[in-house]
Amino acid sequence: MNIRALIERELNEEQREAVLWTEGPILVFAGAGSGKTKTLTMRIAYLIEGLKINPTNILAVTFTNKAAYEMKSRVEKLLNRNIDYMWIGTFHSMCVRILRREIHHLGYKSNFSILDEEDSVKLISDAIKSLEIPKDYFSPKKIYREISWIKSRGKFVNDYIPHDNYEVNVKRIFKKYEEIKKEGNLLDFDDLINFVTKVLNKYDEVAHFYGDKFKFILVDEYQDINPSQHKLLKALTKYHKNIFVVGDDDQSIYRFRGSTYELMLSFKRDFKGTKVVYLSKNYRSTETIVNASKGLILFNKKREEKPLKSTKKGGEKIKVYAALNEIDEAMFVVRTIDELISKGISLNDIAILYRTNSQSRAFEDILIRSGIPYRIVGGIKFYQRKEIKDIISYLRLLLNYKDFLSLERVFSFPKRGIGKKTIERIKREITSGKDMIQAIESVIKETSQTKIKENLEKFKENFKKWETLKDSVFTLVETIIKDTNFRDNLEDERRENVDEFLSIVRDFIDRSNTENLDEFLSYISLITDADKIESTEKVTLMTVHAAKGLEFDTVFVVGLEEGLFPHFKSLASREDIEEERRLMYVAMTRAKERLFLTYALRRTIRGRPEFPEPSRFLNEIPGEYVENLGEYSSQEESKSQFVRGVSVREGERIRHEEFGYGIVIEVHSEANNPYIVVDFGEGNIKQLSLKYAPIRKE
Repeated sequence: MNIRALIERELNEEQREAVLWTEGPILVFAGAGSGKTKTLTMRIAYLIEGLKINPTNILAVTFTNKAAYEMKSRVEKLLNRNIDYMWIGTFHSMCVRILRREIHHLGYKSNFSILDEEDSVKLISDAIKSLEIPKDYFSPKKIYREISWIKSRGKFVNDYIPHDNYEVNVKRIFKKYEEIKKEGNLLDFDDLINFVTKVLNKYDEVAHFYGDKFKFILVDEYQDINPSQHKLLKALTKYHKNIFVVGDDDQSIYRFRGSTYELMLSFKRDFKGTKVVYLSKNYRSTETIVNASKGLILFNKKREEKPLKSTKKGGEKIKVYAALNEIDEAMFVVRTIDELISKGISLNDIAILYRTNSQSRAFEDILIRSGIPYRIVGGIKFYQRKEIKDIISYLRLLLNYKDFLSLERVFSFPKRGIGKKTIERIKREITSGKDMIQAIESVIKETSQTKIKENLEKFKENFKKWETLKDSVFTLVETIIKDTNFRDNLEDERRENVDEFLSIVRDFIDRSNTENLDEFLSYISLITDADKIESTEKVTLMTVHAAKGLEFDTVFVVGLEEGLFPHFKSLASREDIEEERRLMYVAMTRAKERLFLTYALRRTIRGRPEFPEPSRFLNEIPGEYVENLGEYSSQEESKSQFVRGVSVREGERIRHEEFGYGIVIEVHSEANNPYIVVDFGEGNIKQLSLKYAPIRKE
């Protein structure tokens, strides 16, 4: 394969410039749909094939496993060969690999466990309890967010300077949390980044090793980077500056996680002699959608001015619909989806995007009634389900005996007749330096109760067997499920989740070509929602945040009202409003051919009807690209009232949970006491409160 000929044929002038510049730092501003991934993967192929760089000397970093897998697949297709030894992955997966080798410098063992948010919140709760600090004033979840924010700046507990009594206690909790983690050989997500940076900055021989190893570094989605990740990249490039970063500051939407687009804007200052390239051709969306979204984002003041034009001329106007309420909004969307299906549009090419997860309910109800299959990205995460966390606890404990969170879960489900006191004794034995088998044997000797002895002996024998299967992870998981009678203790739906977990194990083995338990645990601990979008024919429902990096033929952006999108928490700050506008820009640029924007004249919020103003973003989109589909008149509005989220009018049929079916004969819309009068037949006429009546529309 002649890679130079391929570059000349497949890439435009700007993309070629980005691919072929290989000396020193390069910053690529890639507008929405401008072929960013194609450029990045072609550059990797050029380094390997054109410059003969060994794949092991290249590091490519992105933000999701899905993006990393796609990148690897594309490069392998370009090269027509396997590149398994190249480092392509997320920031966190890269750091796990480095820490397995280097964390001993910080006094931890290489078999550390990785905590998820739920685990961290529990440890913080334990820290608060041990310090005897009143929980009423210190919410574990809030403290977790504060600690995570501090760490996302690349700081440690000793860097935190408290300014009042509240912050003094936050620091005490922070310190205790770190002590508990170290005792259990546990790391949270933020530690993964900060610990690698610390080792690189503290130990010059380690920095030299990775500087020599990663001669070329490429970073995707740079607009979403946070200060700790930025510090990590500076530490990795201490001895060379061959770093290529690509992103779009207009699509920076993770400020709440600590990300800051300013780091992209200041990249030239931090990396002297930076080459800047703009990818300005949008290959995804129609000219109408590109120009409309450009018009919107111009209202943001703090951004890099850059060209962006569509290669797809013309296009349908953006349709704006003013709904009576959230039910009417959902009915309009589903009605339109029906029309699209009749025209041959695939369900997989249709997405409904909303600002908050709670908005999905109305759409789910109408989609179910209409028989249209759908998937929700988000909600309860698969790996947060109790039965899945229980299985994973067995696997974590096999690698890290000190992981006392997993120890507690393992002995709690399925129940073994082993209480908290016995678990604490096992934990103390492990803390004193014994492994799991030695710890259990010590407790067996000290225990006088026959039943506990028998249960511990059985667990010990099983544990010994499981330890021999750590390099056959599929067999290991199957054996644990069988030995513990795991399925017997679950309802049908939860059993299905266990079966799905086995499928995930098999998929991991097929993709990674390894059955190593350590690698499997690292993989699943870093999975995000975006990594798990199924391919079956279904309409996709998700928040705009979850839609980042995806594209669909048709997109509905719903709930465009002040207080909802932009969110009410952002209304007091110009910076927050600009973040919301970037989020709207991301939502609009997910659409390739058709874009629908909807808002409701009335919406039920926390059980109360509210009358929001339409989102300011609707007025910021240039009018020549918009077609208004009309709205309900005030007269029609006054004739209807919500009944538990359903619009009811005179003459309509409803069903009461106790009285059965009836016909609405009167609607009274008094502000303080809205009610309807319903004829249930045979002279049975009832007056029902619209606020409390258990009724639904039929």
